[in-house]
Amino acid sequence: MLKAPAKPRGSTPRISELEDFILETFDSPGYRPPELPKVAMEMMELSHKVEVPVERIAAVLQRDAVLAARVLQRARSVFYAGTAKIETLEAALVRLGTVALRNLVLESAVHSKVFRSKEFEKPMERLRCHTIAVAHLSRLIGARAKLGAETAYLCGLMHDVGIAGALLVVAPAYSSIDPAVLWPALGMVHDRVGAALVQLWGLPEEVANVVAVLHKVDDAQTTQKTTQPLVAVLRIAEGAAIGVGASLFPPSSAEELNFELPTKEGLLQARRTLALQDKDVLEIGRDAAVTLPTLDPELGRLLKEQVAKRAPHKS
Repeated sequence: MLKAPAKPRGSTPRISELEDFILETFDSPGYRPPELPKVAMEMMELSHKVEVPVERIAAVLQRDAVLAARVLQRARSVFYAGTAKIETLEAALVRLGTVALRNLVLESAVHSKVFRSKEFEKPMERLRCHTIAVAHLSRLIGARAKLGAETAYLCGLMHDVGIAGALLVVAPAYSSIDPAVLWPALGMVHDRVGAALVQLWGLPEEVANVVAVLHKVDDAQTTQKTTQPLVAVLRIAEGAAIGVGASLFPPSSAEELNFELPTKEGLLQARRTLALQDKDVLEIGRDAAVTLPTLDPELGRLLKEQVAKRAPHKS
């Protein structure tokens, strides 16, 4: 029988105590994940059906005006719209398809309901930007590798959701917590927490499996799993996101040391798994340079900062 979550032991737990508290909370039968909007859940159901009228899907989404506005704004970005002019939800659906539109709804829902915390405002915002970049890069890479681009996108969207979920559990339990305790603990548990959240929300099992093993590249029991195509897509996407400035943490920060960063050998293995050539990587990079800055203002700011740092300084 699963144990009830342990009570917090003051404001300065040890790393192992914090890990236990987070995992026992998520293992508890009484735990409830952050609730996604009903519209998002209905969109998930509709995406599994065939020949659903465009008007019906648009009507569902229009019941949540804020969510609909966010989705329409994203659909109008260069990443999705290209040269086409998208003025209505119906036009967005025709342009993108049901599954892609569902993913945009999920992105907006998760970012508004999960990647938000007054106690951890700055790390949550950086996490949100990192997730946007990795999700959309995964879509580009998945398409180039002739995999399911939208499945790759969904894996990217959920790949670090365990960090956000764990932060939401920690925030009300501890009045203050040392970052030297918090981030090592999250580095150990976020994959398991993320996979649990994906399952609790009823998302595809394939996505939960990718989230569970993505960062366990040094674990002998999961080494074989990390050669799976979708895991390879996510590894390359994470490396690319870090390279353009959309990293989970500021470069060379202490927190960064607690998380598995893509290694050169790991990235080469991922490229071999997907049979990506140099020209493929260059084209993905060119597409990303044009589209990523249009997706989100804060993400665009981070990318602009990285470009400025790399620019040669005039003497």
